[in-house]
Amino acid sequence: MQVACNDILQQQVLNEITKREKILRNEYRQLKKESPENQSVLDDYKQYYNQKFDETSHQHIALQQITNYLDTLSEDILLTNEQLNEIKQDQKQVLKKLTLINRELERITKLNSE
Repeated sequence: MQVACNDILQQQVLNEITKREKILRNEYRQLKKESPENQSVLDDYKQYYNQKFDETSHQHIALQQITNYLDTLSEDILLTNEQLNEIKQDQKQVLKKLTLINRELERITKLNSE
């Protein structure tokens, strides 16, 4: 029961983060339109999104390395079927995270190029 409550709470937190990031993106777009009056705030937003891009890029690289390691592990070592299935599940989870990170990188790139 506690696990289910934690999962629900985690999803609520993730939803709130997504909502706030959307608000930040909209405010950033609006500030870019009004750029001359709010240059210092705009610079702060740019710095934030550049840092977020760098951080997300590092996450992408790390997840790609994990995927490569899991590939190597599943090919080079004698494993039981159960271990292979666990590795495949891990790879699926990593690939899902990579997909999310790629979307975030695309969003940030698009936002900076607008």
